[in-house]
Amino acid sequence: MLTEEKYKNFLASELFLARKKSKLTQDNVADILVDKYKIRANRTTIAKYENGLQTPPLYTLQCLSNIYNCEIINFFHNINNDKNYLAYGGEHISAKKENLLKQIAEKNIPDAILDLIQNAIEQY
Repeated sequence: MLTEEKYKNFLASELFLARKKSKLTQDNVADILVDKYKIRANRTTIAKYENGLQTPPLYTLQCLSNIYNCEIINFFHNINNDKNYLAYGGEHISAKKENLLKQIAEKNIPDAILDLIQNAIEQY
């Protein structure tokens, strides 16, 4: 069953993966949203989207799909496939990653170091 929490975690993971696949930093994405689409955003906004702390509005999702060169449906295509949510110690693996990323994002770590940490977490 798709709960709101699962939806938020899934969307957050997909947004993170799409950004990493596009080889963009959170600052890059925020700058594009501001400059090209006139959406108020900064690195913290993108981090909140990627950590499931905030859900982007539909228009912002469409802009993100343009930035990541994918269809908006790509953010949801595997939503009913639980392989990303395999239980591990009573908590979903993706939820553990998201919690760790949230804790890291709150530390205001420079993007270069944050990207290294996030890449290491993706290998988890």
